[in-house]
Amino acid sequence: MNRMTMHPMLRFALLFCPRDYRSRYASSIAADAKTRGVDLLAASTDLIYQGVSMHFENLGRDFSFAARTLARSPMYAGVAILAIALAIAANVAIASVLEGVLLRPLPYPRADRIMYVAADAKDVAGSDFSYLDGRDLAAGAKTLQAFGLSESDGSATLTGIAQPVRLEGNDVNDGYFRVLGAQAELGRTFAAADLGTRALIVSDRVWHAYFGGSLSAIGQIAHLDSGTYHIVGVMGPQFRDVTRTGLVQRDYWTALDPRSNMNVQRAYQHYVGWALVKPGVSNGAAQADVNRVMGSLVHRYIRYHLSGWGGAQLGPALRVIVSPVQSLLWMLYAAVALLLIIACANVTNLALVRAAAREGELNVRSALGASRSRLVTQLCVEMSLLAAAGGVLGIIGGWQVLAAFSAIGAQVLPRWESVHVDAAVVAYVVGIMLLTTLVTGLIPALSSQRDLVPGLRSTGRSAVSSSTRLRSALVVAEVALAIAVVVSAGLIVRSFIAVTHVDPGFAGTNLYVADVPGFPKERYPDFASTLRGVGRLERGMRAIAGVVDVAETTVVPFDWGFSLGTQVPGRRGEEDVDGNAIGPGYFRTMRIPLLRGRDFDSRDRFESPQVAIISAAFAKHFFGTLDAIGRTYRPGISSGQKQETRTIVGVVGDTRNGFRVPIAPAQYFPNTQIRAVGRFVIRTNGRDGGLLAGLTGAYRAVDPQFAAPKLQPYREIFAEDSGKALAAALLFGAFAFIALLLALAGVYAVTAYGVEQRTREFGIRKAIGATNAAVLSNVVAGALRQCALGIALGLVLAAISTQLLSAMLFETSPLDPATFAGVVVLLVACAVFAALVPALRATRVAPARALRYE
Repeated sequence: MNRMTMHPMLRFALLFCPRDYRSRYASSIAADAKTRGVDLLAASTDLIYQGVSMHFENLGRDFSFAARTLARSPMYAGVAILAIALAIAANVAIASVLEGVLLRPLPYPRADRIMYVAADAKDVAGSDFSYLDGRDLAAGAKTLQAFGLSESDGSATLTGIAQPVRLEGNDVNDGYFRVLGAQAELGRTFAAADLGTRALIVSDRVWHAYFGGSLSAIGQIAHLDSGTYHIVGVMGPQFRDVTRTGLVQRDYWTALDPRSNMNVQRAYQHYVGWALVKPGVSNGAAQADVNRVMGSLVHRYIRYHLSGWGGAQLGPALRVIVSPVQSLLWMLYAAVALLLIIACANVTNLALVRAAAREGELNVRSALGASRSRLVTQLCVEMSLLAAAGGVLGIIGGWQVLAAFSAIGAQVLPRWESVHVDAAVVAYVVGIMLLTTLVTGLIPALSSQRDLVPGLRSTGRSAVSSSTRLRSALVVAEVALAIAVVVSAGLIVRSFIAVTHVDPGFAGTNLYVADVPGFPKERYPDFASTLRGVGRLERGMRAIAGVVDVAETTVVPFDWGFSLGTQVPGRRGEEDVDGNAIGPGYFRTMRIPLLRGRDFDSRDRFESPQVAIISAAFAKHFFGTLDAIGRTYRPGISSGQKQETRTIVGVVGDTRNGFRVPIAPAQYFPNTQIRAVGRFVIRTNGRDGGLLAGLTGAYRAVDPQFAAPKLQPYREIFAEDSGKALAAALLFGAFAFIALLLALAGVYAVTAYGVEQRTREFGIRKAIGATNAAVLSNVVAGALRQCALGIALGLVLAAISTQLLSAMLFETSPLDPATFAGVVVLLVACAVFAALVPALRATRVAPARALRYE
């Protein structure tokens, strides 16, 4: 009976059965159902069950056969698994970083509505608020549900415990926790009434470590630097502060004091602004509302109008945090995508060579009745086993890569604490594995011998496989992509080397930075007593074995803290110039050369004439000469309560504030006249193994309530500054190495197959007098012809990729000829080596063997 007259239910059930089963039994099933009147529902269910069972049985046999077949070719299986594993490991690592840093929302309840607010639209990256400006914005903006201010860089010594300890904290207003939607684990967060009352919130770690984790901690007194505070809340262990550079785990939070000297002046802009936009309000509407309020401040206060203040700018908090590394991460993702393409091309090439070698086997199986879909399925099953093995190894490898880069990642990337291999990444990897199986399995399967008769007639030795052109095209693609990745990596490595060899203007070797301890006002009521304590600390530190020089400073190079609007006679308006308050001996300790004049000394007291030392760049920019001793100018600082003209008493060498930051004018003031202390710079002779212990002893000798200082080698400060370049250089270098290996493996595979196919030809050549050198040159020349086309295409890709790198990451030329030439020479040399290995086999072909070849 014709199959088309079968009941629709049975036809649907037969779709679950293998094709050969349908073609063989469909008619009998239809006839049986009509003559016997079977239960159609029961028959259809039984057919579906049998069909699924047959598919699983066939699949099990396919997997078993594929495993045995791959076990007989360990070299092919090993190379294919390794190529897949390397590509997937790179994708796992970078995908985890992308998901954790760029794509995962901030860990706050209303993260999509949290905005960073820059107080000057012309300087979105880091313009801060004064307390008064923040208060006015919070009161006037109608589209903001809450507005928070945070100082984000405070520290204090906790006393009244067994050993004083230095804690990292944050001075915030009552709106800060409302913006983040944060609730206290115990107690409460700040209310408006807490401002100026010495209210304190502690972290879960501090609560357990120093207050016993007791529920009675709420209301307890805690002794910090400047006095006593009462604890009103404990934050949960997962809570982190939001900053412009990432999320930070703090030890404590204090309620800011609106009546402090800094907070009663609009000139002191030292708070970071955060806003929570009301539900349903667009970012554009919120921006317009904020512009309205800040515009009224510009018109109300002549200071803002004269300085050209540009209002304010809103930006999503996540975007602001990740913006410094966003370009780097997407470029890395593009690199691993190229790596995956190269790996797929490489494995496809290997599979094509293997399929050509098995052409006779596949033709015989086809002649015995195996359908084309059955053969395609078998080849795809083999590739799925390779992809699965490579995927498992790749996941493990990606996890290991993340672990290996954890130290660098924590320094370079914001939100590194959110980076891990999770379910989303695993799903992404499964998708990659399926794509790899599809690409690397179907292409060889579909390109296998279609015409059975020619396949059976061919001996497989002298015949040219129909997939030769495809294999060659894949090699060309691999070489081209490898060229692009390696050239890009070469430029980044060169950029990193150039960055880290820039002269910073001081000697960072054997140099350390230590925080000046907090001086409690109960025991150090004025600056004079604080300065005496600093002097005693310096004398104690100089007595430590291995210490050569010590000096006090407010900030250090690569970490400048403030810029000042500076007025110079003869020049119109103000210009922002970096400033620093230092103690005597700072330039000697830092090894910054004194070019003119003198250093600060005991003459430079608070009541003495106001003096300054300027950098060479300052002197040249404002005065046109280094001979600026005795010149006067007015820096934008207050000495007491009035701005005074300062006399220049010295000119020193320039220092950089970062490897990639150009030299800029700088000015220095005596800390005795500015009344500021911040850090110590300490130079040793290199024998500094006991430096931290010595410093702790020196601090405790001056005051038993001083905590152990935080000590940081300058090499770590350098590493933090160059960390982005280092991470890019390491990762791109690793990807380039893998891409080069895969490209050379492709060259080897195609050359080896070509030698195998041309065995008879080489034998005949040798029989008629060809030398081994001629055979070698013939094989190698063929491989190099393919590489030449790949290099030509790689030149175009490299030009595009390096242009993107230049625009997005580093200041490099769009295509550096020296780097490109070096990469080409390296690739050609490696390609020659990869081609020589199979070419040597061609020289060992005996002429007699070729003459016996049928």
